[in-house]
Amino acid sequence: MSLNTHRRIRVILAGGGTGGHIYPGVALANEFMARKDKKIDCLMLITSRHGDEYILKNERIPYRILPVEGMRLGLSINTFMDLYRFAISFVRSWRIISVYMPDIIIGLGAYASFPAVIIGRTRGITTLIQEQNSLPGKANRFLGRWVDGIFTSFPESKRFFPSHKTRALGNPIRFVPEQTDKRQHRSAWGLMPDLFTVMVCGGSRGAHTLNLNAVEAFRIMKKKDIPFQAIHQTGKDDFEWTKRFYDEEGIKALTSPFFDRMMEIYPLADIVISRSGAGTVSELAASGIPAVLIPYPYAKADHQRVNAMSMARTGAARLIDEAKLKGRSLADEIIYLFQNPERLNEMGRASLRMGRPDAARKICDQALLWLEEKERDKRGRCILN
Repeated sequence: MSLNTHRRIRVILAGGGTGGHIYPGVALANEFMARKDKKIDCLMLITSRHGDEYILKNERIPYRILPVEGMRLGLSINTFMDLYRFAISFVRSWRIISVYMPDIIIGLGAYASFPAVIIGRTRGITTLIQEQNSLPGKANRFLGRWVDGIFTSFPESKRFFPSHKTRALGNPIRFVPEQTDKRQHRSAWGLMPDLFTVMVCGGSRGAHTLNLNAVEAFRIMKKKDIPFQAIHQTGKDDFEWTKRFYDEEGIKALTSPFFDRMMEIYPLADIVISRSGAGTVSELAASGIPAVLIPYPYAKADHQRVNAMSMARTGAARLIDEAKLKGRSLADEIIYLFQNPERLNEMGRASLRMGRPDAARKICDQALLWLEEKERDKRGRCILN
């Protein structure tokens, strides 16, 4: 049956726990629902963590909450509670799928994606996964054996999955800004139009170690009379003291605990000092912004370091291990790039070459193609398997 019919197509996107899992789902849902040639409805299944619902509250995407958050190892009451929440999530997912009757289920990673994808597979629904990181997580590595198709953000990730049903199409991002005049853009945000601008971003919840060392680096730069201004996403816990630092030092700065639309903020900066989550790396590349990346050292399987190395190998970023991070070394890095604008421009060009701003569109196109192929297969299995 062709998909060019008047019937509605229904898509479930399941995953969560961090912005890195939720934001790609938001980008895909918005892309699906914006299709003019097809009528597509989307539903997201997310975890009970507050951050998931916070991200979705300003989006026009319906969602349901699953109690699953993660799985802790060992024998403890917490382990049994995790198993209980996992079981409840299976039951709840089964009921939701039975009522919603989706045509496609896309797992976005983490344990919240597991129930929906497994149930979808057993019921003959087209099941897909989207892996954001260079080093896939446990849930996606397992699910990759069973699903109809796999999307990866980095070409390096393809080796973990069956090649015949894996496509490296990039990490979907929510919003790709139009090219604007940087001077006017800065003025609109209350910044100096011609001043060297350094952005610090530790992720949606901030990063205390990164904040401390960035502040120390800026203090050193001010003493050395380096002309600059700052943009700083601090996280909720560090906002007050960080803002007070800029006020007391007389440093021009745009500060916030959290910026809702980062793709509007990145183009303000000449360089970004950041963690290297998959979403951040993808947004930086799509924006063509040079970066100094400090991977979060406790990320599962050290995947942030793998993401950062992928950027560093192309010349789009410089990498500093957190164990070696000091305010002085960070200041030296920023000053070097400030004094070598051609090197900074080269990094920006390399970053842009890595960018995949059309990832959401390509993933949706391929998902609909796989759905159509599966519906044409009278035996009810994906012809790619």
